[in-house]
Amino acid sequence: MLDGSKPRRSWTRVEKAAITAQVGVDGATLFDVAQSHDVSRCLLKRWMAKYGDSNTSENTKAPLFVPVVVTDPEPSGL
Repeated sequence: MLDGSKPRRSWTRVEKAAITAQVGVDGATLFDVAQSHDVSRCLLKRWMAKYGDSNTSENTKAPLFVPVVVTDPEPSGL
């Protein structure tokens, strides 16, 4: 291109799904995967929302809660 910008690329649904599936594998972050495929993080997030995040099941998408037990401290002898 004359203005120095990159030409637009098109990705198939299969390619998008394969790229989004790489997030989380061996500790790969969204930034790592986006950078390795030369796409923006924002675009990769949109693909993950549209094509699903294959590394995350429905059960792990919900917030995780850990039970907490609060006890009174021992009397200080007062």
